Order: sequence, then C-alpha cells, then structure tokens
Amino acid sequence: MHRDLCIDWMRANPNQIGSPGRTVQIDESLVSSAKAAGNRRSRPFPERWVFGGIYQDSGEAFLVEVPRRDAGTLLPIIQQRIRPGTTVWSDQWAAYRRLTAVTGMQHKPFCQFRGPRYEVNTNAIENLWKCAKD
Repeated sequence: MHRDLCIDWMRANPNQIGSPGRTVQIDESLVSSAKAAGNRRSRPFPERWVFGGIYQDSGEAFLVEVPRRDAGTLLPIIQQRIRPGTTVWSDQWAAYRRLTAVTGMQHKPFCQFRGPRYEVNTNAIENLWKCAKD
C-alpha cells in the first residue's frame, strides 16, 4: 500500500530536471519484448517502452512508461519534466525533429557517437538504461 501511495504521489508531482544553459540527455528504451526467450517455453510479454532523461550535472533523472514513441507523446513529457532554457541532447529519432519549435529548448541531436572527441554523446543516458534494467 505504501508503494502505491508513493507511486501515486510521484505521478501527481513530477520532478523537473535541468537548468538554463545546462544539458539533459533524453532517450527511449524497450524494457520488455514481445519475443519469447530463446528455445525455452515462456509466455511472450507485450512491448513496454520507457522514456527517460538525465541531468548530467546532478545525476537527477526521470523515467516514464509511454504507450507510443511519437512526438505527440514525448514532447509534452519533455515540457513537463525538463526546465525551460535547458539544452536537450537526443538521438535523431523522428519524434524529436520539432523539439525546438514546440518546446523552445535548444536541441542537439547526436548520431550514436561516443568519446571525448564528440561534444554530444550518449554516455549518461545509456548508463541510466543499464542501471534501470539491472
């Protein structure tokens, strides 16, 4: 019962991350698959997508289960969960193409490049997925 109360409170009071001039990385990830595992007899699970963001300066993050990964679903979550003036890093998923026009936030897409040579990378958000799925 306490867990349900906490979940209800978190949904009613979502945290905002980021700050003007700083960076939040966003991405979406599949957390369950419709495919059965290997040759074992198991019941297939419906696909479940999670959208998330991480504020690199503080490590604050959010994760939201989403029914679809389209702009109509993701852009309102970005507006609700990321403070205005924050720069948003994302992959080049089509849903993010109008991010700047809709939210007014600066958007820097990346092409899955990593390392110190590239200004924009996936390191923080990929680590968030690793931690969330373990």
